[in-house]
Amino acid sequence: MTMNYRQVKLNISDEQRQQLIEHNVGIANHIERRLALEHTVVSGLAEELSKAVEQMPEMVEVLAEINDQQRHTHVRLMDDDAEILNLPWAMAIDPASGQPLGEIAKLHLSKCPERFIADTARELTAPVLKILVMISSPENVEHRGRLSYEEEERLILAAFGPLLESGLVEIDFTDEGSLETLQEKLKKNKYHILHYSGHALFKDGQASLQLEDHLTMNSRIVSEKAFAQAVTCNPEHTVPLVVLSSCQTAQGLADSEKGFCGVTNRLLQMGVSTVISMGMSILDHYASVFCAHFYGQIADKQGILQSFHSAREHLRQQEWEDRRKANIAGGAAIQWMIPNLYSRDGLDQLVDWDKASEKIKSSSYRFIFEQGRLLLTHDDDYRFIGRRRDKAKILPLLAKKLPIQLRGQGGMGKTAMAEHLIQRLFTSNTEIHPFLFNEKSKTLQDIQKVLQSYLDEKGVHYIQELQLREKGMDEFIYLAAEAGKVCQPVFVFDNLETFQEGLTERFAQEFEDIAAVIGSLCKDRRYHVI
Repeated sequence: MTMNYRQVKLNISDEQRQQLIEHNVGIANHIERRLALEHTVVSGLAEELSKAVEQMPEMVEVLAEINDQQRHTHVRLMDDDAEILNLPWAMAIDPASGQPLGEIAKLHLSKCPERFIADTARELTAPVLKILVMISSPENVEHRGRLSYEEEERLILAAFGPLLESGLVEIDFTDEGSLETLQEKLKKNKYHILHYSGHALFKDGQASLQLEDHLTMNSRIVSEKAFAQAVTCNPEHTVPLVVLSSCQTAQGLADSEKGFCGVTNRLLQMGVSTVISMGMSILDHYASVFCAHFYGQIADKQGILQSFHSAREHLRQQEWEDRRKANIAGGAAIQWMIPNLYSRDGLDQLVDWDKASEKIKSSSYRFIFEQGRLLLTHDDDYRFIGRRRDKAKILPLLAKKLPIQLRGQGGMGKTAMAEHLIQRLFTSNTEIHPFLFNEKSKTLQDIQKVLQSYLDEKGVHYIQELQLREKGMDEFIYLAAEAGKVCQPVFVFDNLETFQEGLTERFAQEFEDIAAVIGSLCKDRRYHVI
């Protein structure tokens, strides 16, 4: 698609700015308090926006050209006042056609603070299209304020279904919504899209995001600056498109739209090409409808501008259809005007489909070994999926060194879960070291050999003191304590069901030493035990 490009500076008087902001605050308050949006509430802002457009000769000229020539035109609105840029300019009436700007098929609106505009777009990276999804839904947040984690993932996967089937897209997920995990992913891979879904806050003039603690998955408030620094942490590649989906109920956090506005500006300032964010609190359902359609268009290899325009129009139609089905008469539809497109350098296409594909590197830490080999075989396409709720329950207990028993039939993913738990421990404390024992470790001597091998590797002198200990458990306790001086041990007992005697939970006689060691560790609680 051939696209004209124009920039328009928002020349608005101070008096107009104040009136626009007051009208917008009134609408935002209605949305936050779940009050019906009557036409009188919305019309005031629409009239002031339309009046502002009419009083900008440059904007009137551009709109007249689009109306006369019917050519697709990317119009970037510029202003250094974040609140003014964040207004729903899509509801302003075009003096040439009489349509709201957001409904003009050939008009593609974007926004950017003038000070952040870049002269040239960055070079396109290679396909396949690579997407990182991060959903922050802290475990200790009241249920009504939490996001539908599984539903959001399902909709994103469904939107990219055709590309997934053809192998032209790779979708990666952070296992939780922490800043550390986000940084780790972005440093290792060259993603084209970062989809972040979570709550935004704005307090005392500072914007922040409600992320998750890396270990407990409870709420952790992160500043806009820290988030933007994490997003741009890879010196070799900055993800070109960041989608900030508030996915917040109408009872969401106060001033959330200001929070996302602040985060958006910070991302643009740090060099992100394009940011899609929500200008006000948007209902979960409509945020999902918008994002799913937007990604569906991207999957159809459409540009960002066309995909955004199509998604917003789809959302408008969906909102009116929902109102019709619910027999809602009167009032105003506003959800479709909430998504904003911010463009720093005019980037439209995310990938160059002619370039050779690159695989996403596996991000799994493979800490559980047996004689130098991985316990689990991971091929190039291996992904650990799910068990988020289980991990959220287990990790706080594990952090307190309470012993963890993963129960379930064979093949249910207990070993994979153990690997992931060790990842969490390690990324928060690099002194973590796993000691693995399975059905091949039958005697106390087998267990001691593993510890002795580790101490030898670390150059620890222990033999003389060991010889003074009584044989058996006293030796094990001493070796474990020596290991604990140079690392944080994690004792992992895998395939525990094979230690049992038939269908009972009693340990077979040949594994009595293992039972004694587990009993001692669980009682002592000096080390992590899985």
